[in-house]
Amino acid sequence: MVPLSELGKYKKLAELFVLAMKADPSINVAQNNTALNSLMDCGLNERQAESFLNTAFDKNSRGAIRPSDETLRGVADSFRPREHGFILEQVMLILEAGNVNEAIQEFFDVCTKYLYHEEFQ
Repeated sequence: MVPLSELGKYKKLAELFVLAMKADPSINVAQNNTALNSLMDCGLNERQAESFLNTAFDKNSRGAIRPSDETLRGVADSFRPREHGFILEQVMLILEAGNVNEAIQEFFDVCTKYLYHEEFQ
């Protein structure tokens, strides 16, 4: 069970996962399931993970999620640097579950700017 004090950072992570899925407009079930499983791998239960993703999708549809640079900065600041590699790997899995194209590659490049650290690889 995730401590209550840490739920905010997982909400930010769900927002990042939604941005990853929205990098290419054709979101598929595999991407959604990958994002859901990634949140559960972080310690959330299935209900929490679904709720966080649904909230993030709703925020995105209202234009309430910050641009990817700001969202990534928030995620990077919320998690320890040694956790960034895991997050980057999860983003990559979500992106690869969809149609890989130039927009996807550009989004991943922005993610590596904030989440890749040579010393933890």
